[in-house]
Amino acid sequence: MHPYFTAKAREVLRRGGGDPDHAGPLAAWAEQVRPSGDSRLGVVVAHDGRIVAHTRHAPARVSASYIQAVADDDGDHLVGREVGLAISALSRRHGPCIHVHFSQVCQGPGTP
Repeated sequence: MHPYFTAKAREVLRRGGGDPDHAGPLAAWAEQVRPSGDSRLGVVVAHDGRIVAHTRHAPARVSASYIQAVADDDGDHLVGREVGLAISALSRRHGPCIHVHFSQVCQGPGTP
C-alpha cells in the first residue's frame, strides 16, 4: 500500500476520534478508488477502522450524500439512506462512525 494513502487515512481517523492504527481498510479503499477520480464516492468508517457502508454524493440544488451499500447487512435498520440520518443508526450498531469523502483520502498535496 502506498504510504500516501496510509498517512491520509491515519489522519482522518485521528481527527474523527478513531484509532489511527486501524487505518488499513480506509487506506486500501482509497488506493483502490483513487484511479476512478470519482469524487462523489465515500465510506462510513467505524472507530475501529471497519468500513461499514459505501456512500455516493448526489449533487443537486439541495445536494447530499446517500448510503449505497451497507457492509454487513441489507440496511433495513437505517432510518433513511441520507448519510446524516443513517450515520446515527450505523453508530448504534457499530460504535462511533464517521463519514469519509473521497477528497479527504484521495486528493491533496503529495497525491501519487
